[in-house]
Amino acid sequence: MFSRHSWSFLLVAALLFWAGLVAGISFLEAPLQFTAPGITIPLGLGIGRLMFQTLNKVEIGLAMLAVVAAFRLKVPTNLALPLGLLAAVLVVQRLWLRAGSTTHVFETRLRSINNPLSIL
Repeated sequence: MFSRHSWSFLLVAALLFWAGLVAGISFLEAPLQFTAPGITIPLGLGIGRLMFQTLNKVEIGLAMLAVVAAFRLKVPTNLALPLGLLAAVLVVQRLWLRAGSTTHVFETRLRSINNPLSIL
């Protein structure tokens, strides 16, 4: 279906795009959003949560593309091992973030049940 050159291009492009997204959002967008006029801490945290959840979904897609491309290219172990480790860290991160966001929602709902005026 794809040539070896195409798979190589997809692997490199996925990894570079992934690195660029992480660097741009983590080191530029996240700190700057709190310096924008009119952004409160709760609003900034909500924006940050949304951005990082979206970034994580895109990262999963790029990781899948990179792993498939590496598998198709039969890359050596010294390259496949770090890529596999990176993908495993991403899965653990996703599960941890999902558990954290679920806990936050549960705590908010529990507070609103115990004190209905707390959500106002």
